[in-house]
Amino acid sequence: MYYENYSFVGIVNGQKIRFATEEEYNEYIESIEDED
Repeated sequence: MYYENYSFVGIVNGQKIRFATEEEYNEYIESIEDED
């Protein structure tokens, strides 16, 4: 699969999730950690 608008792939809980930027990935990780 190729997502034109998603250039950064981050690993979340062992799964590859695509984000537009690394910054969005970092924000997503922080939002997950806040839930614990």
